[in-house]
Amino acid sequence: MKNLEKMGLVTKNESKKRYELLILDPDVAALIPYNTLKLLVDTLSENSISSYVYLLSRYIANGEKPF
Repeated sequence: MKNLEKMGLVTKNESKKRYELLILDPDVAALIPYNTLKLLVDTLSENSISSYVYLLSRYIANGEKPF
C-alpha cells in the first residue's frame, strides 16, 4: 500500500482508517476484469494489455458498438 500511496494511486483516510482509490482520467488508466487480465498476462505477448486497452477504449468511444 505504501508504494501505491507514493505513486499517487491511493490516499490514506485517517478519519475513516482506510485507504481510498483516487479517480484517474479514462485516458490515463483502465480497469480490466481479473480473469481477462490473467489471460493476457499468462498467454499473450508483452503488448497484449496495451492492445486490449486501446481496442476497449475505441469500442467505448464508438458507443459500445463494433467499429
